[in-house]
Amino acid sequence: MLDREGRDVSHRILVVDDEEPVRKSLTMLLSAYGYEVATAADGEEALETFARFRPALVLSDMVMIRGQGIEVILALRERNVDLPIVAMSGGARMQGDDALVVARRAGATASIEKPFEPDDLLTLLRQLLD
Repeated sequence: MLDREGRDVSHRILVVDDEEPVRKSLTMLLSAYGYEVATAADGEEALETFARFRPALVLSDMVMIRGQGIEVILALRERNVDLPIVAMSGGARMQGDDALVVARRAGATASIEKPFEPDDLLTLLRQLLD
């Protein structure tokens, strides 16, 4: 998949999480495996970065201080964005259900529970991007 400038975008991932250490560690991990990574600290920033970065996949925490991950999923799906969205959560509850269940109902392609093993995340991303 190429962008308007002819660059390969099939390995671009947008990481959305309000915790800076999580964003940094995921960026280091994914970059080490050849992914180009952009990050956002909340839902609003995620949508702005998405428009500029045009990732092939979005990896989003579900519960954040500003702008929940569910809002990111719904906004992207409302725009008919057809790309994999992976929801992350550490067991939080939303609307009385597990956040990852709510995320799947809202249009997340897949989910992963924090904390996760790096290999589990990488395997999931490979399945979704290949």
